[in-house]
Amino acid sequence: MRYRWDAGVVSADGVEAARTGDRFWSLRPTFSLGDGEWSYRSEPEGLIGALDGRDRLGVERGRIWQSTWRMAGLQGPLELTRTTSWLAGRLHFDLTREGQRVAEVVPEGAWRYRPSLEVTGALELAQAIFVLWAAARIDGRRPAHAIRAGGGAAVGGSSGGEA
Repeated sequence: MRYRWDAGVVSADGVEAARTGDRFWSLRPTFSLGDGEWSYRSEPEGLIGALDGRDRLGVERGRIWQSTWRMAGLQGPLELTRTTSWLAGRLHFDLTREGQRVAEVVPEGAWRYRPSLEVTGALELAQAIFVLWAAARIDGRRPAHAIRAGGGAAVGGSSGGEA
């Protein structure tokens, strides 16, 4: 299953799976999924995903040069590992559970940065959407890259966008 975000919608293999709105890449996006309201936020301890105000997902806050982040998922612990160089490569991560890869985040778009998530194992929709957001937030911490609230990428130290 391939998850992509474009124009306020997350699609799963080309079929609309969730409407997130244009502020999906911001520090505190919210959107409805199923019967609940999801909200994401960046805290000093890490990135948090809450369903109806109750924290359900999380990624630990790591150091800027760190390549693996522990993640609390809906189906147990996971690890998100950056598989490209911090300085030279665009966003690329592997998501593993107990040492087995369940998904991979890859960059898409020739002119505009967009991550996508290729899931090869078991991963719920809500968790897949959180992984897209979290990986983009982590990648946005690189000194020369920032994701703006509108979803585009800015290069350079003073992008004016949220990172």
